[in-house]
Amino acid sequence: MRWMAAKIAAPDSAAPVTMLELFFDLVFVFLITQLTSVLTSSHGVLGYGRAALILVVTWWMYDGYAWLANNVPPMTTATRLPMLVAMTCFLAMASAVPDVFGAGAWLFAVAYLVVVSVHAVQFARSSQGGSAQAIRRILPVSYTVAALLLLAAGLGPRLGWCSWIIAVLVLLRTVVGHRNTTFAVRSEHFAERHGLLIIIALGETLIAVGAGAQGQLTDLAVAGCAVLAMAVISALWWIYFAVGDDVRAVRAVESAAPERRVRLASRAYSSAHLLHVAGLILLAAGLHTVIRSPTVPLDTASAVDLSAGVALFLLGHTAFRVILRIGPVATHLSVALLSIAVVPVGMITAGVVQLGVIAIALISLATVVQLRRSPPAFA
Repeated sequence: MRWMAAKIAAPDSAAPVTMLELFFDLVFVFLITQLTSVLTSSHGVLGYGRAALILVVTWWMYDGYAWLANNVPPMTTATRLPMLVAMTCFLAMASAVPDVFGAGAWLFAVAYLVVVSVHAVQFARSSQGGSAQAIRRILPVSYTVAALLLLAAGLGPRLGWCSWIIAVLVLLRTVVGHRNTTFAVRSEHFAERHGLLIIIALGETLIAVGAGAQGQLTDLAVAGCAVLAMAVISALWWIYFAVGDDVRAVRAVESAAPERRVRLASRAYSSAHLLHVAGLILLAAGLHTVIRSPTVPLDTASAVDLSAGVALFLLGHTAFRVILRIGPVATHLSVALLSIAVVPVGMITAGVVQLGVIAIALISLATVVQLRRSPPAFA
């Protein structure tokens, strides 16, 4: 197995995301679907709490594999096979999500431990910068989380959630206190990989619309609701991709001093993008409910899902812009607040009305940020 231990040459700085990484990210679609199901089947504080714990813990390692591929690209048999092993484990974790605090706890925890171990071994093979040394400082955190998940499985459903909360607190403390700047970062690859994760999360919202509207599109109200839902999803895509924020972000990271580059990438992508994804999961849950009964007043949870999902996405994008200093954020924050303010509209009138107000607000925001582009013309 000497070939598995050999150092991997540093990738070309402009090398794009590989096909294996795209294949790997398909598992993330399933994870998002599972988390959306957790929200739609268990509305209430408990459902939100469980989904949040699972997302944070899983995102830590999933994003860790984005950092891994940024330093050790899966271009050979020795780098591809471990990625496929990790992909299988992530699939097992996603499968266990509905019962992760019960019968699925052991499967999730053991698969997570394997994911951490594969990540550590592969990262140690990096010959780029101080990445191999930097991962050794992160490794105790990842193994601590894995150990806490195993402990949660052993404690059972009554007490296991305590271990999950501790695991998330460990991760949050690590992110807030992150001072490790010795990782190497290929800015274009890193931005492209995280942009693809946003596309995947947007895709889940499309699935929610399609699933909710299936067999009902002959109903004018459902068809109209589907159009509004597409307007909302398209506007969110536009706000992230079409106005050039993704391109400006690459330039901001690339132009930063080496000691700041890792910190910027960590905060703008690894942290802020978690808010993007969490918002889209909430939005998917809200759309799934709204489109099934568009003319019926929404229950509190569904109305909150719809509005909070959009607001959380915009807060994530606000943080993204602020961290990288790539544009004003006042309009984004205003629309986020407006989205929260219209929660009672859906509860008093109908889901389609709340969705319509949000769609108009997002289209207005997309128009404003488009007009601020240089050049300001639509292309």
